[in-house]
Amino acid sequence: QMDYFWFDSWCTCAKCRAVDEAEGSHSGTIIRFVNAVADAIQDEFPEARVDTFAYLYSREPPKRTRPRDNVLIRLCAIEADYGRPLNDRRSPANRAFLRDLKAWRRITKHLYVWDYTQNWRAFQAPHPNLPVLQPNLALFHRLGIDGVFEQASPFSPHSDFELLKSYLIGRGLREPDFDWEKETAEFLAAYYGEAAPYIAEYQRLLQDRLRAWGGPMYFVNDLEWLDAETVERAQEIFGRAFAATRDETLTQRLRSAYLPVQYAALVCPPRVYQTPDTYVFTRPPGPTLEEYFAEATALGVTHLNDYPFDALRTRLKGQTPPRYEVAPIEKLRNDRFEIWIVPARGGAVVRWRELATGRDWLAGYDDIRSLRGRLQVEATTDTDRWAEPEPIEEAFTVVERGENSLTFETRLDNGLLIQERVELIEDSLETRLTLQNLSAETVVPKISIVAETDPGGRVSAQSTPQSIALRFPSAGRTVAMEIVDAAPGDSVEVDDEAGPRFTRLVSKADRAPLAPGARRTLTVRHRISEQRPPHSPPAPGS
Repeated sequence: QMDYFWFDSWCTCAKCRAVDEAEGSHSGTIIRFVNAVADAIQDEFPEARVDTFAYLYSREPPKRTRPRDNVLIRLCAIEADYGRPLNDRRSPANRAFLRDLKAWRRITKHLYVWDYTQNWRAFQAPHPNLPVLQPNLALFHRLGIDGVFEQASPFSPHSDFELLKSYLIGRGLREPDFDWEKETAEFLAAYYGEAAPYIAEYQRLLQDRLRAWGGPMYFVNDLEWLDAETVERAQEIFGRAFAATRDETLTQRLRSAYLPVQYAALVCPPRVYQTPDTYVFTRPPGPTLEEYFAEATALGVTHLNDYPFDALRTRLKGQTPPRYEVAPIEKLRNDRFEIWIVPARGGAVVRWRELATGRDWLAGYDDIRSLRGRLQVEATTDTDRWAEPEPIEEAFTVVERGENSLTFETRLDNGLLIQERVELIEDSLETRLTLQNLSAETVVPKISIVAETDPGGRVSAQSTPQSIALRFPSAGRTVAMEIVDAAPGDSVEVDDEAGPRFTRLVSKADRAPLAPGARRTLTVRHRISEQRPPHSPPAPGS
């Protein structure tokens, strides 16, 4: 199995598909193949074990096939919630992983776990998983797991408390039931000296914040759980720690421990204040991007994650995120609807309110820091064939205002100009994209218009390659999405992986290459009506 988690890379030929369907998992083809290899080498190499992964799409064990006794299954915990122990029943991600772990244990003679200790978005990011390490190791021991591989930051020093985590993991692998809090206190006292109480205070601060947030903390995360207030309190704690430390060696260790706080000051979710016509964003004080680079480089950091450290500069467009920012709200209104558009936030439509009922069909205005519940343009300039569009976060510039319309534009790094016109038309919200290649090279436009509605449960109904109609019985409404004057390569779909709250409607623009200077348009109309679409099942109780 290849190490790709952003697309489905299993074989889909008729024979492999038949095996996977019979086994109820894509692990079916993998284990049958690995068993064949294990059988072939058994006589010549009786002491050898054939190692394979249960990873992402192959994490669920096969229903019929059993691994041979000389096969070793290495189960990867990449989807786990690292903010809670694996046996915490409040975590859906951990319940699912523990189910698969126990299922593999029942059918496998040799089972290992591949686990993670840092945030793979940024090794230097705060990642308060200390209370999880010991309970998970004890759980693996009780379940009879043969071995555990804990992957930390392989390239770069000074990740989030990597030395402390290595110490605790080393103890836990030998003595799974050790007192991790006692061992942590002893390590801090020995390693940080007079600064130890401040480091302990900082760790409690992060753990308290994660608990208060209540959501999951994944292997890759953008610090969604953190907030500006916590970062500022962390800065104050480290200020006291530096003031209390006189020893140069301890000061150097504090500098390394402080790197995650400095990273968080750059990228953590900002505070948001809403006025009637604006969103105001503020961030904690902290280093500029170049100051952070200089400090991290001086401490020997070479990688932010699996990629060289300079990837952070690319992600932030080479600029320090603004400490203070005002994003105007553009409002359009007709007899039926009111919509809010925030050009500075990727030109997103963050509110679509039906005036008669007061129902919000788009509710991204409620948490403007997230990218959920919006109608927005998604794009990618990545030329990799597997790269798919992501929400545009660049600011759009308003170029024209009409009575019920707004036109705004932005230019992507590959030279593609995106001009978007949003208009209220009676019972519809219409978005028209005009794409123009301003570069000297041919561009493949991977562009989508995505609407994440939030009206409650739906019943899928009418569908064609360029249109979809969905019935929402609890609202008594039908939402129809249609591409107007569709090109052959334009298409629409419902993305059912958006989570239980949202229904994600995706309109994809034709991806035929766009020559220098060439233009292309995509017009999508979202209509709300009371009429039930053809072939729609009746609402429950009707």
